[in-house]
Amino acid sequence: MDKKVWERCLALEAEGRARIFPAGHHEVRLCRTFEEKLMSIVDLEVLEGFANRRRVLGVDLPKWTQDEVDAIKHRKAELEAASGRRKKR
Repeated sequence: MDKKVWERCLALEAEGRARIFPAGHHEVRLCRTFEEKLMSIVDLEVLEGFANRRRVLGVDLPKWTQDEVDAIKHRKAELEAASGRRKKR
């Protein structure tokens, strides 16, 4: 791995914005906030899976806060408007 790349990876890890995995993976993944993850979703089906992660994954994860639920609904409305799809009533 290039020395500059490695130094950048270490800096991101120190900031808490990345994780470095053990040898063999050589993978650096940026950590995302809820808002960053939500805004990266550009497909309604992906948003549905994200919003219903407890049921989809079949694991006991913390429930969304009301603010998070509101943000998910807002993102859904944005995606529906962008795709010309109407809301279900």
